[in-house]
Amino acid sequence: AKRKILRMYQRKINTMIALSYEAPFVISNIKKFMGEEENLTEDEKSILEANKGLGGKERHLHKIDKFIQGTASKYDTKKNKKQIGEELFWLANEIESKYIQNQGKDEEKLREKGIDPEKLAKGEVKAQEIEKIVENALNHYGWLSDEKGEDYRKTDKGPAKDGKWRVVIDKGLNSMNVDGSKKVIFLPNKNQKIRKVITVLLAHEIEGHILQNENKRKVSLEIINTIGADRANSLMETGAMMNQNRISEEVFGIKSIPHLHYVRTMEARLEGKNYLECVKAFYDSAMKTAKAIHNGNLEKLEKESSEWLKMAISRTKRLFRASVDLASKEPYLAQSKATSYLEKERVFELLQKKDLTKYAYLGGVNLETIKDLLELGLLTMDDIEEPKDYAIKYWNEIKQNYSLEV
Repeated sequence: AKRKILRMYQRKINTMIALSYEAPFVISNIKKFMGEEENLTEDEKSILEANKGLGGKERHLHKIDKFIQGTASKYDTKKNKKQIGEELFWLANEIESKYIQNQGKDEEKLREKGIDPEKLAKGEVKAQEIEKIVENALNHYGWLSDEKGEDYRKTDKGPAKDGKWRVVIDKGLNSMNVDGSKKVIFLPNKNQKIRKVITVLLAHEIEGHILQNENKRKVSLEIINTIGADRANSLMETGAMMNQNRISEEVFGIKSIPHLHYVRTMEARLEGKNYLECVKAFYDSAMKTAKAIHNGNLEKLEKESSEWLKMAISRTKRLFRASVDLASKEPYLAQSKATSYLEKERVFELLQKKDLTKYAYLGGVNLETIKDLLELGLLTMDDIEEPKDYAIKYWNEIKQNYSLEV
């Protein structure tokens, strides 16, 4: 038992140590921007001194990422394990092909549910209303703090006094952000489409990731209920997307497509493409599926294209990390974490075959960790709370506004 627990800690600590190796490159960039080493702090100077001669930034970060996120089982021409396996690219092609074959059927499926596609497409929710919706969702589970979101300060060192969640609107954000250590949900100060509010904000983020966060706190092992184990991304995305798909199909009759565009962008980077070329790869992939959704409707495509371009510019940066030169054409990928958006398809199949999908609602773990926790008696099926479907409850309250009959 002790060995299994020590192994969990060892793997997590090794991951945290590996993550620290990006620091010299970040500091080097700061030095380059500020001009003189005298502008650096003493700690920053000592880190640079300790890592003198550490060259090949992209290649170095590429190796660190492989250690943290894992590799494929096959080798490349240089006899190094591949960072991303061919199976993932094949899976992306397979999903995309099936999706395009069903092009133009979304509106038909919405009508079968009694929903007016035009009303749904135009339906937006204001930022202040979204704040109330999220608070009501948290309250549905008993997670909402008595302390108001406006009382939150960036200097707060932990959660509210009652240990529950607060909701804060942040004008500087473009998308939702969650601070699990402080139990704060940050929302952007902008309107959002009603379909996205139902499937992404409620089903994926609140009844997916926040639920996972709450479930992991029930595990009687400090590493799990605080920082979590290593390589937990795939299982967490599996649970959140599993719920998003379930709600999307029940409410709208439409399955949410996985994020294929990250994989297309990674493929471009591994071919030696720079940041702008990778942005184009993301955008082209997104527009290919968008054309399938809108069946060539130019007016709808024009509206959506600008949104996809903004997303491509923002999301592609995640693959380069803070210290990588955006003009670099080195065929190394510094960040492959986003493969979890596709990996979850295979993880879900595995869990479904063994009737273990409930474990996808446990955060901060991987499949091996779950096995160890069960064997050690530190986890039971009863410990895991499943979604209470507030997303469906909320939709039932407003669906008449989007009905074909109204």
